[in-house]
Amino acid sequence: MAKHPHIQLNTTRQFDKPVKLQFHYGRIDDDDDDREQGTDFRRMALRFQSNLDQLRSDQRAKAELWNADLNVPDHIDHIQIEFHGQFNVSKFFQPWYNEFGLEATNFFDYNHQGLFAVVNRNKFKEFARNIEQFIEKETGRNEDAQYSTKVLYIKSFRLLAATQIKQYAQPQELMNFKLIDFPLSNRASESIFKALETYLSDGQLPYNYQPDSNQLEIRGLSGEQITEIVQNFDIVANVTSALSTVIGPGKLNQPQRGYGFRIINGTDPDLPLIGILDTGISAQSPLAAVLVADPAFNLTGSPVNEDNGSGGSGHGTAVAALVAMGKKPYAQGYRGDITADARVLSMKILDNNSGFIAQSEVLRLLREAKAKYPQLKIFVLTVCYQQPKLLNELHSTYASELDRFAHENDCLVVICTANNKLAENQRAYALSYFSKPETHLCAPADAMSNLIVGAAAGSLRGGPFTGIADSSEYPALYTRRSHIDLTPFFSSKKLNRHYFRPDVIEVGGDYEMHHSGAFFGQGSRASMEVLSADPAESFCEGVGTSYAAPLVANTAARIQSTYPEISAQSIKALIVNAASLELIRFPKPNDKLLNKVCGHGLVNEEASLLSDDNSITFLIEETIEPEKLAVFPIHFPDYLISGRLKKKTGLLRITATLSFSFAPVLNSQMAYCPVHMAFCFFKNHSPADILKKEDDIDSLLKSTLRWSQSGRYVNKPIPNMNTQKISFSVGLDDLINEDRTFKIGVNCRLSKQLFPGAERAYQHAHPFSLAITIAEKMPAGKNTGQLYNDMLLVNEHINIARADGIAEADAG
Repeated sequence: MAKHPHIQLNTTRQFDKPVKLQFHYGRIDDDDDDREQGTDFRRMALRFQSNLDQLRSDQRAKAELWNADLNVPDHIDHIQIEFHGQFNVSKFFQPWYNEFGLEATNFFDYNHQGLFAVVNRNKFKEFARNIEQFIEKETGRNEDAQYSTKVLYIKSFRLLAATQIKQYAQPQELMNFKLIDFPLSNRASESIFKALETYLSDGQLPYNYQPDSNQLEIRGLSGEQITEIVQNFDIVANVTSALSTVIGPGKLNQPQRGYGFRIINGTDPDLPLIGILDTGISAQSPLAAVLVADPAFNLTGSPVNEDNGSGGSGHGTAVAALVAMGKKPYAQGYRGDITADARVLSMKILDNNSGFIAQSEVLRLLREAKAKYPQLKIFVLTVCYQQPKLLNELHSTYASELDRFAHENDCLVVICTANNKLAENQRAYALSYFSKPETHLCAPADAMSNLIVGAAAGSLRGGPFTGIADSSEYPALYTRRSHIDLTPFFSSKKLNRHYFRPDVIEVGGDYEMHHSGAFFGQGSRASMEVLSADPAESFCEGVGTSYAAPLVANTAARIQSTYPEISAQSIKALIVNAASLELIRFPKPNDKLLNKVCGHGLVNEEASLLSDDNSITFLIEETIEPEKLAVFPIHFPDYLISGRLKKKTGLLRITATLSFSFAPVLNSQMAYCPVHMAFCFFKNHSPADILKKEDDIDSLLKSTLRWSQSGRYVNKPIPNMNTQKISFSVGLDDLINEDRTFKIGVNCRLSKQLFPGAERAYQHAHPFSLAITIAEKMPAGKNTGQLYNDMLLVNEHINIARADGIAEADAG
């Protein structure tokens, strides 16, 4: 079957004029009352009395710990409030500020909890007075007491304590201090920040401030100094360790055989350049032919073309080999001449398997590399923080900085979920293991605009699968999964089914059962064989998400090489759209873990790269303004409805993926992705009809199809996801009834949970990518071989493939 290039839809000629977005279908919003339910508030009043007593006690204790010798010019109390429902920022931010002197600075648990700064102590007395009046009335002590109805929405409140701020096991050489964001100008916080800078300078403590994420990286602090900062400088939200780690290959006494291969196209100017953020890349390996060893991109004391990880076996070298050559070497046993798919830029951020990573320095390397090598579009990062994320923990500053970089520079950082070393303590392969918090992913794999990769159990070794997983497509036990669970905060009807990480999984090797059956661990049959940095060893064996991520990056590099002008988000959309969960099934009760562990499924590198006679992938690259609906027709050829195919149902399968990047908002979990976009397939109706009520005109192509994510919830919205995928079947009647034309609608809105004034930065057209694969689904041997060519005849399209790229991709 012949391979063909993917095609871009010519939306300058094949589109409907955008219209103002309106939601007419169903209920506009929830009617849930987020106040304490029922009319007897006595229990609530007793809880408030306990909260108030504890708050005043904590305030006194906090004041006693202040060190007057530090000359901190001001102090700010921060009150953490838990609500019965979701706090609506657009409605209540200003009233709480005006009435109680409380400035909302951060929201978490999807706006069910908020952090408020006491910016006006006199007005805060009004908050305390209302709480007291509520207690007086609802305990029966004063029936005439009056209080603000805002009190009814509060579940509990307390002072932000040092124990909540310090989120690390023990002090380390490099610590990250996330500072509190004040949406409104706050002179007290500015003066406290200047005093903190003086404290650090006087103590000769090196630090780096990242204004975009409002974070300080400080080196050399003792535990006592960390405590002193937290107790005296009231602008610190949390303190975390910057300890990062990679899991390197194991030493399994593999026979030395020499490298045995060479790369023959290292001078090809059309090879894309991929940045490898790792432990260096050895120039003593065959990778020297494609290695760009620029000494400017180094955070260590050893050269970028040396790789000292894993006791000399290296780590970055293996990662770079998988990026540069992908799976091809495994098909020929790493022998003979091999053509590379990419050149690799060594960006050395560690000199061994663990260490302290300053995220500001990593971001500096990324920006400088992009400036020096503008063609850079893809980077690989397999060095993650060591600590797994807590359940529903806020996005990390590391993730937000990487998302901002990707958005501003049209780049894609391929990030692994990190490895769970504790998985080796298990005694059997059980999907239920992924329900444990120790399996949560590690920062910065919580990024959203980049591409997050977990590991499947396959190893690319020939012969039968020998790992412990149920099959080679199933997730390896050491891979990590999403830390997000929306079920405590949203009804089952409002859950965003796209809100998970990773994006995809790819093979990374598996554990093996010990011959005695007593335990399992890394062996020599199911692990990955990877390139070693040590010429005397040549190859070594290991398992890890560190090998899955670069294989996906190789697919991304091949896409970039074939379609050099498409955006980074289009590359992501093509990979996610082609991925499949078809061979991965989680039985109940673990079925709800499937997407959280496997994302959108196992990568299909060939379908990501090329179409064929019986399937075609269209790419839409467009922009859309907030509060607009854009509509694009897709036409289908006559032969599908001619009757000669002798099939009426399931004639075609359509799979589509929307992807877009964004500038993240770090101080609001609900608005981290501040841009809502969604898409859906409709009947052959006008945009105006598509927006009408379903009772007036039913434009839905199928009753089971709805907008990929809902933007109709205004008062209590669901969190936005920037990657969404749908798949459905098309029958003969669908094509006949709509005269062989479907409409694809894309809508855009801005989050109503942005802090005051923040929405102005997003009032512009936002780019998006939409990958749409249409495939014939005839019985075996009955496909016509004409879908691709006939779809080209009836749609306006643009050739986006490099002239010689398809032949090379097909050969690869």
